[in-house]
Amino acid sequence: MGWLRNNFEIDKWTEILIDNDKIESDNDGNYLINVAYRRVSTDKQAEEGYGLDVQRNDIIRHCEYAQLNNCILFTDDGVTGTTMDRPGLNHFIELVERFNQGRSKFKINSFIVPRIDRLSRSLLGTLQFIQDYIVESKDSKNSMVNTNTYDINFISIGEPFVSVDRKNPTSKLMLVLFAGLAEYDRDQIVLKMQRGREERIKSGKPMGGGNQPFGYKYNRETGNYDVVPEEKEKVQEIFRLYVEEKMPPAKIADLLGFKGERIVVQILKRRTSLGYLTFKGKEYAGNHEPLISEKIFYEAQEEMQRRSIVHTKSQYLLSGLLVCGDCGAKMRYQKWGKSVKIVCYSQQKTKKYLIKDPDCQNLKYYADDIEEAVIGELFRVAYLNNKSVKHTVSQYEVVENLKLNLRRKQDEIKRLYNVYAEKGNEQLLEVITEREKEIERLQQTIEDENKKSSITYRLERSRELLRDLENSWSGMTMEDKKSICNHIIDQIIISGASGKPSITVKFNLQEFLLDESTKA
Repeated sequence: MGWLRNNFEIDKWTEILIDNDKIESDNDGNYLINVAYRRVSTDKQAEEGYGLDVQRNDIIRHCEYAQLNNCILFTDDGVTGTTMDRPGLNHFIELVERFNQGRSKFKINSFIVPRIDRLSRSLLGTLQFIQDYIVESKDSKNSMVNTNTYDINFISIGEPFVSVDRKNPTSKLMLVLFAGLAEYDRDQIVLKMQRGREERIKSGKPMGGGNQPFGYKYNRETGNYDVVPEEKEKVQEIFRLYVEEKMPPAKIADLLGFKGERIVVQILKRRTSLGYLTFKGKEYAGNHEPLISEKIFYEAQEEMQRRSIVHTKSQYLLSGLLVCGDCGAKMRYQKWGKSVKIVCYSQQKTKKYLIKDPDCQNLKYYADDIEEAVIGELFRVAYLNNKSVKHTVSQYEVVENLKLNLRRKQDEIKRLYNVYAEKGNEQLLEVITEREKEIERLQQTIEDENKKSSITYRLERSRELLRDLENSWSGMTMEDKKSICNHIIDQIIISGASGKPSITVKFNLQEFLLDESTKA
């Protein structure tokens, strides 16, 4: 074991690279050593051909050629070059600071890197590092931490004409140039990878790896998601139990063997099950098979929204829908002897935060009269809906047709690329460019249509509820009747201070439910 190994602490970031027992020292008795540094980033595919072993061999060859003794190697494995806070590099900084503070006798003679981009991929990061830890403090104009009493020799093996020599302005210029090129190269790599990911998503393929959505397994050969049959059945059962059985997520999780309700909720919200992929907030049509129909998906979203609205349990039909047309406050049911009346909250002093006008003179109405009038209006709207509504192509059919067209375009462009690779016909590039623009337009159209899907479901659901409403009303439970009212009615505005009571029922999606010619 050599002298350096006996006198230096070793850890996973530190290696004694050269230790030939030739002890060098200065006039003050400090031991002269050399320090080398190597790094690979987390984007190892971008570092291919210049891994840690290659860098280590380059450093050894340089030390042997320059006859440098006693060299310590610090390493950062899997650390990005865009930040200077790294364990291996911090070991070098600590060595510099310990010597400057008189707590160590190890004096660094040279700092060696295989290439400047191994030190940093940031121009400002490289220059600030040199200002802080390489040059003598009196020459460091832009550092708040430099306490060096001498210059450390800076060596970049890949750029031998680069140095920090005050007497050689050209070498300093080259340092700035290559540090800037390192940042530029990194930016190009990032941009290329981002474009690659975007193109992959646009072609309908997921990123791969990571957490795979429940119901699918990533196929490395095709680059797409394959359906897992038993998981597909569970996904479909989750939606059925939630929408048809009205079962809460926690109970579904227990029944189907999931660890908790959170997983069930995620599955209910995840649009991957519809055949879509999401990238940077945008949605793209995927190549994978949908697990469920869009109809049941939007039914689940509607059910989720309904459950998220916390209503006080009430035995009354129109609770939460009543609004005073005179002052704008909410109205409530209130027992009135043996009857029940509807009263403006501004006239109730117990809940001051609900008062809009303490002098509101709206009347107090018998609840039976108001409910009878509203139910009559519901039946009228149901009649108009059945008589005048125009049946159009389903929104779901529109989206499915667009997705089918998109897949055809994607298949076509793959074939065009294959032909171009074989024949190199430049005219094909124009066709390919035009097809790519068509695909982008289709993706945007699909995204726009998806935004309409929620409204489409609410429309179709409202139509279903209104069909044969009058005949089925008497056989419904109170909960069913309340659910229909909450879904179809937005507000019930009651006015009466003028002495002429009036009721206005505002319906959700009325502009879709009724033909223009039938609106009042």
